[in-house]
Amino acid sequence: MIPIPDPTPAAPPALQAAAETILAVMKFGGLVLAVVALIVICVELLWRHRQGEGTEAAGKLMTVAVVVVIVSAPVSIIGWILGAR
Repeated sequence: MIPIPDPTPAAPPALQAAAETILAVMKFGGLVLAVVALIVICVELLWRHRQGEGTEAAGKLMTVAVVVVIVSAPVSIIGWILGAR
């Protein structure tokens, strides 16, 4: 029986650098949008609290927290798979 070579999987250096850059930009953009969304929601929460409707805007804070996890987790996992530092 002929032995089958089993090389370790590795991305080409040019592809790895491009992938790291794309993932970093996507993560940065997503987190900037999340911070802007938090600021907007907090202002809306303060505004509605003065009108007596603050609890309606409070649920949006959890939505933004979930979006932050959705944006940051996959990028970190893919970076770990590609061997990003």
